[in-house]
Amino acid sequence: MALIREIRQARWSLNGYRAAHDSGQPIVRAVDLSVRYESGYALDRVSFEVYKGERLAVVGPNGAGKSTLFKVIAGILPPTGGRIEIYGGAPGEHICVAYVPQRSVVDWRFPVTVYDVVMMGRVGRIGLLRRPRREDHEKVRQALERVGLSDLAMRQIAQLSGGQQQRMFLARALAQEAELMLLDEPFTGLDLPAQNEILALLEQLQGEGITIMVSLHDLNLAAQQFTRILLLNRTLIALGTPQDVLNTQTLLAAYGGHLHILSEPSGNLVLGDTCCEGGGDV
Repeated sequence: MALIREIRQARWSLNGYRAAHDSGQPIVRAVDLSVRYESGYALDRVSFEVYKGERLAVVGPNGAGKSTLFKVIAGILPPTGGRIEIYGGAPGEHICVAYVPQRSVVDWRFPVTVYDVVMMGRVGRIGLLRRPRREDHEKVRQALERVGLSDLAMRQIAQLSGGQQQRMFLARALAQEAELMLLDEPFTGLDLPAQNEILALLEQLQGEGITIMVSLHDLNLAAQQFTRILLLNRTLIALGTPQDVLNTQTLLAAYGGHLHILSEPSGNLVLGDTCCEGGGDV
């Protein structure tokens, strides 16, 4: 059941209810957002805004609160303090937010097909107790075709490669007709061709006005592929362009002793002395 629990948005409506959007509001607004576990704060008074059509990278060390932030935005996890707004409303009121969890938390042995998972994206529009209609099946077929998985629709999810798994989740978000996509570490464990496929899809989706937030460890990838970066370590360290965020002062504030900053004629070189999730260096 871990698959369904992690990839299905919390508090689905029984009748496919969809909250109205206030187009004058940011698609995401965090105001003094805090989440506290027994071990301490995962997020501490974090405030920021994300606007429609942005492609934002969320970076920071392990344990910085990136996954917690995404779960709060998706309405899966309630905040301890402060608030998150989606188009000015509460997260649980919206079905336009698609959450793609880390692949490591999904039970890939769960007996469902690729088609089944993508159809899960329609639940918020169908309602939990209703059967899919013709238009729902058509949306699923279109989404699978869009990500190049039509031929694998009836394949069990355990038989997919890492890149295919991520494209399946993107197809689920497309079938959901998501306006905001939250991708938690989507590039971890993928080879370069698979990463490039995902990046190309994200670029197309952004061009269609879809807002994309991606958490990742690779700072070079964040700088090269994203227009804005949110640097997080339980608190908000910096938010802005790659040039504004990825500098010696902010990186040391976020990573502390886990980074070594070496000065070179061409600029600063950042080296990590610990291993991040998925085996990649910071």
